[in-house]
Amino acid sequence: MDVGSRKAIGMEENSLQILMKEYDALREMYAQAERNGQTMFNYYLTLMTATFGGVALVFQPSSGIVMQKTLSGLLFIFFAVIGSLYLSSLSTNSAHMTRYAREINEIRRLLIERFSVPVPPIYSKFISEKDIENKSNLMVLFSLFIPVNTFELFVATVNSISWAAAIFIIYLGAGVGSQVVSRGVMSFVITYLIYSIYARLIYQLTISRLSVSIGH
Repeated sequence: MDVGSRKAIGMEENSLQILMKEYDALREMYAQAERNGQTMFNYYLTLMTATFGGVALVFQPSSGIVMQKTLSGLLFIFFAVIGSLYLSSLSTNSAHMTRYAREINEIRRLLIERFSVPVPPIYSKFISEKDIENKSNLMVLFSLFIPVNTFELFVATVNSISWAAAIFIIYLGAGVGSQVVSRGVMSFVITYLIYSIYARLIYQLTISRLSVSIGH
C-alpha cells in the first residue's frame, strides 16, 4: 500500500471519528432537550395542582375567605398567564428537539450512503426522504390550529379552561345569568385557538432560525 492510499484511509478514519463525535453530541443534546421538556411539563402540573387546589380551598364553606369569586378568578388568571410562558418554552424546546433529530438523521443517511451499508428494505424510504418537506398552504393553515405535540396540547387546553373559568366567575359575579355558560364556552374556544396558533408559530419561527450551531 503506497503513501497516498494510507493517507486517504487515515483521512477517512478521521472523518468517521468526527462524524461519530458529532452524532453522539447531537444525540446527547436531543436527550437533554427531551428531559427539559418533561421537567417543564412536570413543573406545570405542579403549578396546576396547586392552583386548582387553592381554588377548591377558597370555595370551602368553612374557609372563611371573603370575596371568594374575585380571589378564585385571580388565581385562574395568574395560572393562565404563567401557563402561557410554559407553553412558549415547551414550543421552543420542541423546535430544538426537531433540529437535533433532523441533524442526527442527516448524519445517519450520510454514513449509510458513504459506506454503502446494506440495510433492510424498510430503510428505503428513510434514505430517500428529506426531513424538511414542502407542505400545501391548506395543511399549513390547519396545522396552526393544532399544538405542536401532546405537552403543548395539554397546556393549551388547561390554560384555556382557566381563562374560561375566570371569565365564567366574572360574569357570574356580575349577575349576567343565562349568558354565563355560553360566554364561558366561547372564551374557551377563542383562547384555545389563540394558544394553538401561538404555540405553532413559536415552533415554526424557532425552526426557521435554527442552524447546526449550538445556541438559541
